[in-house]
Amino acid sequence: MPGSTKKILFKGLCLLGALLVAIYTVTVVAFQGHTAPQPVVNSVGVTLPPDAAALEHQSLAVFELDNRYMDRAVSSYQKVFGFAIVNEPLTRVDRNFNLLPAAATHWEVLDDKLTWVFHLQKDLIFQDGRPVTAYDYESTMHRHADPKTGFDYEWYYRPIKNWGEVIA
Repeated sequence: MPGSTKKILFKGLCLLGALLVAIYTVTVVAFQGHTAPQPVVNSVGVTLPPDAAALEHQSLAVFELDNRYMDRAVSSYQKVFGFAIVNEPLTRVDRNFNLLPAAATHWEVLDDKLTWVFHLQKDLIFQDGRPVTAYDYESTMHRHADPKTGFDYEWYYRPIKNWGEVIA
């Protein structure tokens, strides 16, 4: 009997070993090719926590009692919080006042040294899906130039050649 007990114990250990090898193999194969999720960085460069909703399911809702206008030409001083996130300038400046691309990927001055051509990003769209065009920026400049809109910084644009003709 002692020999048969050793045989049974040996067979049991072999079976247990084979089972552990099988479980290990299945686990390795199941997780092969799976990498740890990469951190998600939002549009303003913030790394989101692992449990954050997918970017396409995120939105920003803002409520203010003094909510006036989202039109800078109408009310520059009474703009709502978050105003800057719904408007994209053609260019930006860094803290050293270097000109940087924004909606315009690049720009050039024509031979007359008066005409600037801004090349817009191709993927800019309005909330309703319409593409943003150069005419939209032109229209904005006309609104800012029009004294009827009450834009407070109209004087800022006066050094631009023909600005007076634009607002006439």
